[in-house]
Amino acid sequence: MTSGGGTNHLGSIFRIFGDGSGYETIFSFDSLSGYGPEGSLCLANDGLLYGMTRFGGLSDSGAVFRIDPTTGVYDKLLDLHDTIGAHPYGDLMQASDGLLYGMTYEGGNWHQGTFFSYEIATGMHTRLIDFTGYLGAYPFQSVVQSPGNGKLYGITRSGGYFNKGCVFSYDLATGHAEHEFYGFDDLVGKYPTGNLCMAPNGYYYGTTSQGGPWLQGNVFRFDSTANECVNTYTFHGVYGSDPEGSLVVGADGKLYGTTGGGGDHGYGTLFRFATSSNVFEILHDFGDGGTDGLGPKGSLLLASDGNMYGTTSTGYVGVSGSVFKYDPGANAYSVIHLFDEPETARPEGSLIEVNAPNSMDEAGREQAGLEVYPDPTSGPVVVRSSNDAGRIRNVRLFDLLGIELIVPGTRVVIARASLELDLTGLASGQYVVKAIVDDGIRRCKVMKE
Repeated sequence: MTSGGGTNHLGSIFRIFGDGSGYETIFSFDSLSGYGPEGSLCLANDGLLYGMTRFGGLSDSGAVFRIDPTTGVYDKLLDLHDTIGAHPYGDLMQASDGLLYGMTYEGGNWHQGTFFSYEIATGMHTRLIDFTGYLGAYPFQSVVQSPGNGKLYGITRSGGYFNKGCVFSYDLATGHAEHEFYGFDDLVGKYPTGNLCMAPNGYYYGTTSQGGPWLQGNVFRFDSTANECVNTYTFHGVYGSDPEGSLVVGADGKLYGTTGGGGDHGYGTLFRFATSSNVFEILHDFGDGGTDGLGPKGSLLLASDGNMYGTTSTGYVGVSGSVFKYDPGANAYSVIHLFDEPETARPEGSLIEVNAPNSMDEAGREQAGLEVYPDPTSGPVVVRSSNDAGRIRNVRLFDLLGIELIVPGTRVVIARASLELDLTGLASGQYVVKAIVDDGIRRCKVMKE
């Protein structure tokens, strides 16, 4: 989505192929339907996309909407207002109970934001948390669900002990919310922005927009068992500053992200961070030439083709943002689309992949060469490739919504004929195993009891 541009210059929803072809605006926002979205879309289990706008609707406080990615039919589902929550920056997410969850930056009893659920079937909105002070205030993004305890974890930009942000959790089973870490400060980092990201080592990672010796933000690690945060890397100068998006786990198990400032040209960086060694690498400096985008704000998308995709929020003269691609294997960056004002402008959220082959087609054409057993399973499973498929080089696990899950055994980087995944902490249901083997990509389903 873009926060500006479109037919009404109030933002739009667009689609584009991974090679940059087929760019099309499928919806232009207006004041009644909602406008100025700054978050990303959520692909729900009904195959439709759900999102929020920051402004517009009956109270000009934003709206919850859905859109059919095939037909482009748009429905406004909920007008936000000061009582239930207003002016959201972030995304909706669908949890294991089938409900959509989201946060607003303002509104609620204390006018410091709310956390709510939305039931697709009935249209019922339930306000679950009124943010204030100790529990956190002014949430900026969305929540994530733990594959272990099933709780939802989120970050607020303010509030907590030092009024510089905190981590909170919400238990779906009990409806209980509590602060998990409330000590963001100048050392750990302050004013966190993106979502938490679970790395293969079992810890959550995130970024702050300020803090550290240079006050330009940092990468932090959150231990959800000990409720502790540690500063693992501090941004500064040519190494980037002011990150706004979330971190993403790459196929190599490392974390990838962007900063909105810093770098060689001062317009942001694309970076990689190894959690095992805390080694930080700059992969691209934005603003390298007149056709590059500037100032990325959203998160990266790890697509089914193995490439990373993202957007920048602005550009040089006549350009109001870009869509870019990064190939981790070849270490190659390219711009695949430049925005100008008549099209769409200022994309600030993240891209989402629709109709990605995360599930098997009817013919099961990619299942040959990959075996998962026992199926069904109550916990551990063995993933094995056949001799003709070759060795397994990487394994990823998805639910049927296409959401990637991190469990013990995923993200293997040592080529081998078989490996074990532990699904013990996952809810009952069907999952998709995706393996990169010597001769290509293989997928198969597995049932967790």
